[in-house]
Amino acid sequence: MKHLNEDESGILTLDFIFSSVLVFGFIAVLFTICLTLSVSYVVQYISYASARNYFAGHISQDSQTQEAQTKHSELIANPAIAPLFENEWYEIGDPQIGDHNGLYPQSTDPRQNFGDSATFWGTRIDFTAKILELRIPFFGVTTDEEDSFTATLASYLAREPTREECRQEFYNNRFNAIKNLDSVYNQGQVQNAVIIFDNGC
Repeated sequence: MKHLNEDESGILTLDFIFSSVLVFGFIAVLFTICLTLSVSYVVQYISYASARNYFAGHISQDSQTQEAQTKHSELIANPAIAPLFENEWYEIGDPQIGDHNGLYPQSTDPRQNFGDSATFWGTRIDFTAKILELRIPFFGVTTDEEDSFTATLASYLAREPTREECRQEFYNNRFNAIKNLDSVYNQGQVQNAVIIFDNGC
């Protein structure tokens, strides 16, 4: 007895279509991951450059913060970087500049806190990769929650003292300490004193 539908031509076409969907889906996932890692590196550099401007001594801490904010704005507006954030693939938040020590546990033992090495001063930037919210046939969705691919990129370089801090907390204290060494240092009166600042104290 002769069987019907013995012709199997075209079965490879179905296999090719199915495997092509899987391959292109995998390529899409791989592409978005690679692109996201590259963009996150750019955002990390932006936070570093901003923190570097914040680190340098200035007239006041507000001036240091303004320098960091200016650098951040310059980089975001750069023609090579701006297109990355003009679409809906990636979003970055405003820079959080300043003292972030409160975000990290501090030891109660003063012997374990080593000055600047235990100080988190710098810039933090929230980075969201919406491109990773994928819906691919046969693979499914990567997340059911909105903005789930969010990370905070930070650069902590500490902070040099400002001119105001040097005047109030260093030069004045040193002058008073010298006068307290002996009563002979209190006999004369200072007519003019010139303080020379060198990028801080």
